[in-house]
Amino acid sequence: MKTESFEKPSARGQLNRYEKKLETFSMLGYARHMEILWISNVHGKGCAFSNVLSERFFSAFPSIFRKKEKKPILIKSFSKSSIFIIIILMLVLLSGCIETGHPIVEIDVKYGKHKIYGENNNVVATYEIKKGKNGDDVEIYAENYGHVKINGMKGNPKKMHVQAGLADFNTPIIAVNESVTFEKAEITLMKTGFVNKIFYCSGWNMEQFSCSEWVKTNLSLVANSTHIVFTVDHFTAYAGGVGYESNLTVWDDSDEKAVGENQNVYFYANFTNATSGKPINGTGVNCSIAFGEQKEMRWNATSLLHEYNTSFSAPGTFSWNVTCNGTSLGYDFLNTTDTVLILDTTNPVVNIQLPLNATNMTTQGINFTATDNVAVDKCWYSLGAGNTSLSNCANISSITGEQQGFNRLRVYANDTTGNIGMNEINYTLDSKGPVIKDLTEMPTDPAEYLASQFYEFNATITDAQRAVSSVWIEWNGTNYTSIYNTGSIYSFNRSNLPIASHSYKWYANDSLGNVNVTALQTYIVRDTTPPFVAIQLPQNRSYTNMTMNFTAVDQAFGVCWYSLNRGTTNTSLPSCSNLSSIGTEGFNELWLWANDTTGNENVAKINFTKDLTGPFILLGNPANNSWSASSSNTFYYTPYDNSTIANCTLVIDSAYNQSNASAVSKGTANTMAAGLADGTHLWTVNCTDELGNQGTNTTAKTINIDTITPVVQIVYPQNATYTTTSLHLNFTFTEQNRDSCWYSLNNGANTTITGCANGTAITAMHGHNNITLWMNDSAGNTGSGSVFFVQNNAPGIVNQNATSGATGVISNATNPTNNNTFVRFTAEYSDADSDNATVYICKQDDGNRYGCGQMEQ
Repeated sequence: MKTESFEKPSARGQLNRYEKKLETFSMLGYARHMEILWISNVHGKGCAFSNVLSERFFSAFPSIFRKKEKKPILIKSFSKSSIFIIIILMLVLLSGCIETGHPIVEIDVKYGKHKIYGENNNVVATYEIKKGKNGDDVEIYAENYGHVKINGMKGNPKKMHVQAGLADFNTPIIAVNESVTFEKAEITLMKTGFVNKIFYCSGWNMEQFSCSEWVKTNLSLVANSTHIVFTVDHFTAYAGGVGYESNLTVWDDSDEKAVGENQNVYFYANFTNATSGKPINGTGVNCSIAFGEQKEMRWNATSLLHEYNTSFSAPGTFSWNVTCNGTSLGYDFLNTTDTVLILDTTNPVVNIQLPLNATNMTTQGINFTATDNVAVDKCWYSLGAGNTSLSNCANISSITGEQQGFNRLRVYANDTTGNIGMNEINYTLDSKGPVIKDLTEMPTDPAEYLASQFYEFNATITDAQRAVSSVWIEWNGTNYTSIYNTGSIYSFNRSNLPIASHSYKWYANDSLGNVNVTALQTYIVRDTTPPFVAIQLPQNRSYTNMTMNFTAVDQAFGVCWYSLNRGTTNTSLPSCSNLSSIGTEGFNELWLWANDTTGNENVAKINFTKDLTGPFILLGNPANNSWSASSSNTFYYTPYDNSTIANCTLVIDSAYNQSNASAVSKGTANTMAAGLADGTHLWTVNCTDELGNQGTNTTAKTINIDTITPVVQIVYPQNATYTTTSLHLNFTFTEQNRDSCWYSLNNGANTTITGCANGTAITAMHGHNNITLWMNDSAGNTGSGSVFFVQNNAPGIVNQNATSGATGVISNATNPTNNNTFVRFTAEYSDADSDNATVYICKQDDGNRYGCGQMEQ
């Protein structure tokens, strides 16, 4: 519902300010359409009256208002100020018609009285500018139409512009640019009908000669039979018109109930006196409704309302305008705008292109269209349990909740009003291949290798929707179709499978081409028998240099390797091939391994000696530089070698002496005997092992052979008697290899003769003596010589004071001679303690008392 009162007249004087939304009711637009929208004035004289008056007006301003171009007529006058002012003078008659294309005339502003001339050089208007009390006073006068008195104008403008035209008021329109500053202006306008209110324009457009909104004012006016007078303090467009208080209220069916497309809608206008509330109706009173085009409303004498009904083919909010003209009875010309809401009651239309109805489908997704007379808002679908949104109502490539087999698909769409459209189809989904299960293998995995083994692989293959079309197996990367079946059990056979890890996958498809495949299966044919390994070379013996030849046999070879230190260090044998050389010097323990691809392992081992060096000989006795008194000597040697000693040879003085070809033991002493002549000889031994390696002790030993005994002859003393006590041993000898000499006197201890030199002093005893002299050579031969002689010395007595327990010679014999038989001597003794004393008589050469005779005291 919309209500409009007289306080807001229209741009034509009666249309309200909401008219600005409809172009045909603008000031300019209405004038252009006035022949269609004929409106009489309050006096009912229509355009005839207006045209008569306008002719009178235009005859007064022929050059101003009839000149098509906008070239102004300039009147020279005194120019005082620099302020530009535009004053638009519009003389508009209340005729119901509007004249368009009014030219703008520019005049000079200067003090004094001036005239404005038309095309025929006749005076159409006068104006006077003079200096006032508080600024310039300006008065513009046009006879029979009115004049304007401006007091206290500021700024001293230099130019003024004048424009004229017609409009639907009971006075001309006078307009002055709002930028003019002044104290007050008195406006006098000729009236052509009843006037009780002053209206002003808020937003006058000089170029288009139009007003965006006319507003009724409370300005006081003085009226007589021909003119009205009123005063303003600022300029816009002013005019006089009728201002009875009226009210306009509008509404429609949609204000109280929902109205949809193609439903009849009633529109109501209540045009009443604002004071009494009574309906305004009578001759010349009418209301029209516009939905872009004016339609006459019907007066309902029962409801006392102006009514109109229509329908809308599309939903939406539509603006509608009601104009009520009561000017014939002195009421305002009111206009108001309202809206009607037409609801959308049409459901969207949904069409499903995919899946096709009642079909078998292998692909998933929804292709559909959803259309609406307004706009589709949201889309979703359902398979019977819950809804799934379709973002932006776009097609999808997969359907959530879709099941293999029968499906009922419903696709929905709603519009912004909430109307829902739906379409459904039934289809059968078969997008999966046959089911492959219960895989079995015979023998079971892993299987032992047998040369003629038969293998069978089985799978149970079914399809719930349709028959299985074809089955094949991919075995080790190659497809095989030689499959046979018993019902749903499919079998594939193989024989003589090699030892290896085999792979396979079952495939099956249905009549729609849906394929299913199992995961990659592994089937192992394994070898539990280790490889046969045999070493042909080397054998358990010694070698100078040798190859390794072996045999390794298995169904599925893996690798071979060997070790010479029991696996601490292993060496691979590429391609399990033989070696041209193996082992290190000395003893070797060879371990040879081989495994197969299953991991079975076997080993063979053998010991051998690698001998590239001749025997080492350690020479024993005789020692180096040794002497031998025999011409026949035994030579000792010990040979060392990794191999068996084949033979050894005794080499004397760099010449072969003899060879020992048997019973030679390595590591122990061996002997060979040889006869040698007297002299110095070099001897060594060389040996050869069974491999032909020869070794020689290059450091030969020396042996001296001396079989001759030294010849010794004592020259002094001889077999004689000697009285002198000074004897020296002298001798002669025959010996080349003299070693040492020694003698013994009277069978006593041996005494060495240094350097076997003559002149060794000897002390013989009184009486008979013998002396023996020995000499040996370096070979140990000893020769000797002996002599017997007498030493005749005179005996003597030695006086000796005896003491208790003492022995000694008491007295010497008197004049002893060698031939004395008897010796006289005296013995004196005394003893302080009167003990007994015993005297013994002994020979000089025997001091032992037990050999002496006891003499009486």
